[in-house]
Amino acid sequence: MSSLAAATILLHHGIEPICQLACRDRNCLALQADLMGAHALGIRTVLALTGDPLKAGDHPDAKAVFDLESVRLLKLIGNLNNGWDFNQKPLTDESTDLFAGAAVDPQCQSWSGLQRRFEGKLAAGAQFFQSQLITDFERLDKFMQQMGLEANKPILAGIFLLKSAKMPNLSIAMCRASRFPKRLSNDWPRPPTPSRKALKLPPSRSNKLSSSVTAFTSWRSSGKI
Repeated sequence: MSSLAAATILLHHGIEPICQLACRDRNCLALQADLMGAHALGIRTVLALTGDPLKAGDHPDAKAVFDLESVRLLKLIGNLNNGWDFNQKPLTDESTDLFAGAAVDPQCQSWSGLQRRFEGKLAAGAQFFQSQLITDFERLDKFMQQMGLEANKPILAGIFLLKSAKMPNLSIAMCRASRFPKRLSNDWPRPPTPSRKALKLPPSRSNKLSSSVTAFTSWRSSGKI
């Protein structure tokens, strides 16, 4: 489903949504139209994403756009908030009032690359950050202590409720940023109680970080938890 449509449905049910826009799927005109449309619909929080390569998903033959990437999308949001369109022409109606966020991957193998991208998104106007799926909480703690806390921006850490010992392999196949510690599989009980264990594992991993990250966002696998 369209993120804009899903965000509108949530808003109508009294839930403040985070509308995700990926540069992979739309050119600059379509992104600008969606941003202005989100504002008109009452959506105020937007997550600016470059978008994963299509080869990593289940529609590998689709054509990617990448007219922009996340940093330039953040700048576009800033321009719209200041009353200017993509071509630096004044908006004929009111400016937008969007709270722009960006993605961050604390488990990035290149620490210098992580820092460069994080600082670039901050400079482009990111007001909050939402992480990729977190499996290495020590790495997240290092990121928070060395970068996240100093930035003084809300950090939403992504967790995933695993329902079985097979889920890490499936998640790695679906999400290229996933790296599950081998010790994780040792924490899983035998059936019939894997789902209950899933609900207990994330707090045990995240308790020590509750004072540094702003919140945890939950990813769920297909089916009921």
